[in-house]
Amino acid sequence: MSATSRESYIRRALIDGFVDGKINAVSWRRCVQVALEGLPADQVPPIFDDVMPSYQKLLKDPRLQTDPGLAERLAPSSANSCTASIR
Repeated sequence: MSATSRESYIRRALIDGFVDGKINAVSWRRCVQVALEGLPADQVPPIFDDVMPSYQKLLKDPRLQTDPGLAERLAPSSANSCTASIR
């Protein structure tokens, strides 16, 4: 597997783990923060381009009103902790 394929696979697994609730919110935020800190600035936007459609889909999920775990993953404090390190 090439480095690009491996990075794409890892990024997709990280996003899917968040969406499916297989990675808890705290661990997911730490993983994203570490990944972003290790990237050159020009490689950060594509990460957000990959994450945002999944995040938006979850925001529209009807379970958001009844699933505390989903609500926790999408809490504003979760988003703030992910982006704080790149400001």
